[in-house]
Amino acid sequence: MTKNLYLTFVLALLCAGSLLAQVRINEYSAANWQQFTDNYGKTEDWVELHNAGAADANIGGWGFTDDDTKLQKWQFPAGTIVPAGGYLLVWCSKRNEVSGGHYHTNFSLTQTKNNDKLVLSQPNGVIVDTRTLVTTQVHQSLCRSTDGGSVWRICTVP
Repeated sequence: MTKNLYLTFVLALLCAGSLLAQVRINEYSAANWQQFTDNYGKTEDWVELHNAGAADANIGGWGFTDDDTKLQKWQFPAGTIVPAGGYLLVWCSKRNEVSGGHYHTNFSLTQTKNNDKLVLSQPNGVIVDTRTLVTTQVHQSLCRSTDGGSVWRICTVP
């Protein structure tokens, strides 16, 4: 195999893997009161990302925000992987750190302002997924009816 053909083949494989990675916002809670605790024992807001694709997704450098005018408000660190068919939990705690496998953004969620959003974007500014927050009751979340699906519903058991 010639060097150019080999490079073309490798590039095609890399592109195919990124096409198969389908990371989306899958569930969130801005009403986590004494239910799920983070690595600090705190009950922070949280978001679940889901990769419905057949390949692991490297989302290092992707932006995550509550403000669609600041797409890179918080960035996933290099090497952040959402496994194929798997999930990644993100705490919206304002801690702005990654510690012991726990991802903490530099913002929290406010479902009562009626304009907070969740926006997931690639480093080049392409918005991958967005969701305007909906008011839920304490210990409820908003989730896709099926993981990665298009229909959203209130989850009474997050």
